[in-house]
Amino acid sequence: MRRNLFAAKASLVSCFLQNLVGAFRRFCENHKFDRQF
Repeated sequence: MRRNLFAAKASLVSCFLQNLVGAFRRFCENHKFDRQF
């Protein structure tokens, strides 16, 4: 039971991180911060 809960949390965190990275990339592309860096 605990292993399944841990796996569910790990998959949820990984999905959240992927969405966060994707949103950050879209934000950078929309505002074109890459030119400033």
